[in-house]
Amino acid sequence: PALSKVACDIMDFHSDEQFDVVPLFGVVNFIDAVDESLLYGRIKSLLAPGGVFLLKNQCGIDQEVAVDRYSEELGQHYVARYPWHIGQQQRLEAYFDVEKVDIYPKSINRWPDTHFYAFTCTAKMDT
Repeated sequence: PALSKVACDIMDFHSDEQFDVVPLFGVVNFIDAVDESLLYGRIKSLLAPGGVFLLKNQCGIDQEVAVDRYSEELGQHYVARYPWHIGQQQRLEAYFDVEKVDIYPKSINRWPDTHFYAFTCTAKMDT
């Protein structure tokens, strides 16, 4: 099978085709928890049997972390949501069997209250 990509709002994307892999990197940091859950349900519907959803984003370590301030480093206003990693895993587990992966070196995890995680998800058959 050929490799293809689609650039669009995933909530508006419709296809009769199902996909072996759906990657989503850094998107969750810019939507709220309700839309995050809706997104996971949408992605589950797009996965082929045996397909894998790969998710990576920065998470709050002890709680959700919200940033809404001017960033000196970026030179502009910055807004992001870093979901608490346990809450994010629980939202994922409503749709998927989930493995949380912690492979990122300390140098990438620059802030004391957030951490990068990846989640490997396969669709649950019973939901």
